[in-house]
Amino acid sequence: MPAQSGSFFAAAGSRQVTLERPGPALPKGAQVLFYPDSPGQVKVSSLQAVTDDGASLRLRMERDTSAGPLQKLTGLLVMTGPGGSQAVEVEVPVITQAPAAPGFTAALLLAFVGGLILNLMPCVLPVISLKVLSFMRQGEKQGKGSARHGLLFALGVLVSFWIIAGVLVGLRAGGRFLGWGFQFQAPAIVVVTGVLFFLIGLNLFGVFEVGTVLTRLGGVSRGKRGGAASFLSGMFATAVATPCTAPFMGAALGYALTHSLEASFGVFSALAIGMAAPSLLLSVVPGLVSRLPKPGPWMETFRQVMAFPMMAAAVWMVSVLAASAGASAVILILGAMLAAGMGAWVWGRWGAISRRGAVRAAAGSLAILLAIGGTAVAAGLVPATARVGSIDGTWETWSQARVDELRQKGTPVFLDFTAKWCLTCQVNEKVALDNPSVRDRFQKAGVATLRADWTDSNDAIARALAGFGRASVPLYVFYPRGAKEPVILPELITPGMVLASID
Repeated sequence: MPAQSGSFFAAAGSRQVTLERPGPALPKGAQVLFYPDSPGQVKVSSLQAVTDDGASLRLRMERDTSAGPLQKLTGLLVMTGPGGSQAVEVEVPVITQAPAAPGFTAALLLAFVGGLILNLMPCVLPVISLKVLSFMRQGEKQGKGSARHGLLFALGVLVSFWIIAGVLVGLRAGGRFLGWGFQFQAPAIVVVTGVLFFLIGLNLFGVFEVGTVLTRLGGVSRGKRGGAASFLSGMFATAVATPCTAPFMGAALGYALTHSLEASFGVFSALAIGMAAPSLLLSVVPGLVSRLPKPGPWMETFRQVMAFPMMAAAVWMVSVLAASAGASAVILILGAMLAAGMGAWVWGRWGAISRRGAVRAAAGSLAILLAIGGTAVAAGLVPATARVGSIDGTWETWSQARVDELRQKGTPVFLDFTAKWCLTCQVNEKVALDNPSVRDRFQKAGVATLRADWTDSNDAIARALAGFGRASVPLYVFYPRGAKEPVILPELITPGMVLASID
């Protein structure tokens, strides 16, 4: 029986074909050979290079270019070891592979720069701003205490990135191909995240105070904060960063998830260090904070102003859920926000320190019941599998077969790999891809536009991303008429960039 789609995937460059099988390492001394069942796929007489890093087995073979584009790899994979031989029948579509991925040093540099830029992305900027505000609140207390908070914040960011790397590498070893921001493919996670953003917004508005939980997650409070608060701030900053992909991150993440375990954690560590670097620098260099505006009543206004981006993020989560899971899911998340808002009001009204202990205990219990209970019910009832929204009429739904068909006809092809939960993707679509001049040029140049919507988990799209050396969206790929290699655009695009690629 042919191998299932989750067992193998194949990618072809201009000269090579790579067949990959995620899973356990081969026994020591084992040999692997692929025997194609028809000509025109690979050169049988050429050397087949095998690499096995424990997470996946890769077999690189020389491509037979005399037969034109390679659409499918079919044949027999024979693995011979101390325990005997095993033959597996392979039938898997071939993804057109982008030019070679960056080396390890280049990937580390790209990850560090991408992490720095991530601080300026709309998902992260409000949280980082609040972290800077917390440094300003400390005023003249800069010193060892401030440095300790900065280091703990950086450690929180680093641990969060390690957790993400561990989950992605582990799932990949098990045959699943997921990437940056994969958790938002689960509607229940979108519900929980949306309610959390909503509660943090209410907290910053001053509806309620919790001191040790949501305020610390936001990175600012009116009172003294412990080390655990800074650590949680770092973890929360990473959590809200995952829907955004900064420039240079795409290539670095693609390298991380297609190489060894050590390389994966090295790249994710560089990304974390880049993201934590500005806050860490402010905490260990007292002179930098002294250059910021002096603390004063304006800081309370700034704190409340920062609530609006959090509320906007909550609205965005509702829109993501609407596009991926339908109107019924929107009712569920709005109901959860209503319950959480009632809980926040109860705690703000009767949970003050001036209240009697019994009153505070009752208010706290009711607030937790409303907030957590309402969110849990909504997350439990929302459809487990997202329903991807309709494709714009000017865009076809992506499939590798359709791409191959168009390229064989000599039609130029533009690919948009996107997701509803990817804020960078949505901005690019509004600014660049939906630009009238870009649409007009697509039409006049006869460019076929295909959109791969990764809002829901989709193995075919994940493998296509891996074929281009990427593990995240957005990804923009243009195949000029008759070209063998694609043009890959940056993560952030402008109308000029798209027009230039077409020209």
